[in-house]
Amino acid sequence: MIMYSVSINILWPWLTQNMMRKREERDAYPHLAVREGILNAIVHRDYTDNNQINLNIYADRLEIINPGTFPEGITVNTLSKPHPSVVR
Repeated sequence: MIMYSVSINILWPWLTQNMMRKREERDAYPHLAVREGILNAIVHRDYTDNNQINLNIYADRLEIINPGTFPEGITVNTLSKPHPSVVR
């Protein structure tokens, strides 16, 4: 019994600091990034189209899908270059 008491007294501080930590909850994605993605999908949505914005959550990724299209004259390649803002 004495050996147990000595052992637990020596090990307890280490166990409580290393082995028995409470689980730390962490978001899979930064809250601000998810909010920005959802807001962009809402703001830039083509409201003449009845399709919905989709939020797909997978084990390895998050997809925010806006089924709209680019305005005429705008492509993925021209997005990084200066281009006009088109009101729909």
